[in-house]
Amino acid sequence: MGKTKRQRVLESAQKLFLHFGFRRTTLVDIARESHVSRPTLYAMYEGKEQIFAAVMDYYADKLLAEIRQRTQKKDDLFEILMIFFEIAVLRPYEQMSGTTFYKDLFELQDDRIRESLLSASERFHSSLTKLLERCDQARLQQTGMSHAVLARVLLNSVHGIKDKSESIEELQIRIKGLVNLTCLALSHPPSP
Repeated sequence: MGKTKRQRVLESAQKLFLHFGFRRTTLVDIARESHVSRPTLYAMYEGKEQIFAAVMDYYADKLLAEIRQRTQKKDDLFEILMIFFEIAVLRPYEQMSGTTFYKDLFELQDDRIRESLLSASERFHSSLTKLLERCDQARLQQTGMSHAVLARVLLNSVHGIKDKSESIEELQIRIKGLVNLTCLALSHPPSP
């Protein structure tokens, strides 16, 4: 079965935004790349900002679905966390490094884009919280943290690690270290 017009538009727009950045990508470019007419594109979306927000939502949906699928039958916390961060952080980092995509995200002053970013962030937090619920409840309670708090700590830590990493390899090593420390902390009782 072929892709829907919406899928073609969003995948084409994502490709163009990554390659040329938000500012240099036009609605004409998106229509041409996705093989839809300009009137069809204008009927689907009000403007480029709405497409950009929809691309982010679509991309997050795809990543979250893959996380669910790949972790579904896993029970090893280290493996689960590495899969999560590989899909949610390492892959986007690699795809977007060397592009203006991140810079564009922070320079755009559009409420739909900000809402889309916040929504995606909360959805990844929720996904990680559910994955952490598989770990030993008693050990986590001894740390004084809930699953949601630990998920927020991990995501914030990885965000900082990502900002300081100069390569995908460096980021991967640092994330692996964080995951190892987390698993170690949850496997040993905390010190008083």
